[in-house]
Amino acid sequence: MLKWAIWKAMPFQLFVATQVRSYKSDIINLCEDTSENTTARVAISGLTHRTDKPSMGDKVTEANRIIKSFVSGRDLRFNDNSKIRSSMLNRSGLHLNQKGSAALAKNILNRISIDLDLE
Repeated sequence: MLKWAIWKAMPFQLFVATQVRSYKSDIINLCEDTSENTTARVAISGLTHRTDKPSMGDKVTEANRIIKSFVSGRDLRFNDNSKIRSSMLNRSGLHLNQKGSAALAKNILNRISIDLDLE
């Protein structure tokens, strides 16, 4: 109950970057717009691993590098999802399965706990 009261008293926003095909400028603009138009703490979630198209692996890595670079030195946080592996994806290799969804939820809750010093 106390955690809920703290979360309500201190606004927190999580932005989840979901498209690998975005251009670098699109990712940066979306991050800037999100952080400039809120008083909430903003955490930008890294893209998750995928196996549907092998060529996308490098693009996921590059997108996460861009996001990490952008948040560095700003009042933003990066939520690393690199521990979500192929066993946590559904058969298509793109979407999270039950294990992957649980791992993502755990990552989000850990980020909130760290930001609110609840650990």
